Amino acid sequence: THCNNCPVFAAAGRKFLDSPSPPGYRDEWTARLAARDETREGDEIGVLVFRVGEEWLALPVGALVEVTRPRRVHRVPHRAGLLAGLANIRGELHLCVRLDLLLGATPAAKDDPELHRLVVIRRDAESWAFATNEVDQVHRLLLPDLAPPAPTLARAHGRLGRFGP
Repeated sequence: THCNNCPVFAAAGRKFLDSPSPPGYRDEWTARLAARDETREGDEIGVLVFRVGEEWLALPVGALVEVTRPRRVHRVPHRAGLLAGLANIRGELHLCVRLDLLLGATPAAKDDPELHRLVVIRRDAESWAFATNEVDQVHRLLLPDLAPPAPTLARAHGRLGRFGP
């Protein structure tokens, strides 16, 4: 098929690529790229950024198994609190934990159910799942830039978070 708008798109593309850069663009990227050369191996960590309630958190990608749409969580009899239940993900049962309760996260004021995701993590032979209000993406962070948990996370103490090597 022939695109009737191809000349319009081509002209718009040329105009965009030929336009001057915004003020400070070159300086900003020069500084960013120069800083990359100064980092040593092991100074960066890849993390998945996600939101639980009102809190934005990060998880090392080494622990990540998958991010999927929410699944029905089946309650486990005589268990409550931090254990939400079991979720079937591609025929495998995963224990679902209530990360919001575990960390004491503030519930979200505005929430879009379309953004909800279920995150599956694994450490050694154990795998767990937890619900999130939103998942952003994987980011590369410099270890010196990591900070301790926000004071709004009432239960986020040393056992629950590791913020460095």
